[in-house]
Amino acid sequence: MTFSIAGLCPRTLELGCALATSSMASGARVPFVVPGRGVILSQARSDPTLGMLGVRRLEAGCTAKETVADMVSATANAAWRQLAVVDQAGRVAEFTGPQCMAHKGAHVGKGA
Repeated sequence: MTFSIAGLCPRTLELGCALATSSMASGARVPFVVPGRGVILSQARSDPTLGMLGVRRLEAGCTAKETVADMVSATANAAWRQLAVVDQAGRVAEFTGPQCMAHKGAHVGKGA
């Protein structure tokens, strides 16, 4: 099981993220931080290529919602994925596939 958080500081506009998990090497597969653009989290059955797609979408100026939608549509295995994006404007989008483990979900707050 993996727990993660991503956020934007409204005062400094700094982006950050953290995660805790029992899976080995998740720190290399889950978080993607794009300075000045946003944070992407790709977890559950993580796929680093989805994180890199998110990076490219944020760099192209997409919103968090557009980025998550593009990531979901790019994988045939979306039902087993958990994705989240916080963009530089503090907009948040998340997706939790129905096939993720029973204890699943997301809590979205302002900029996190």
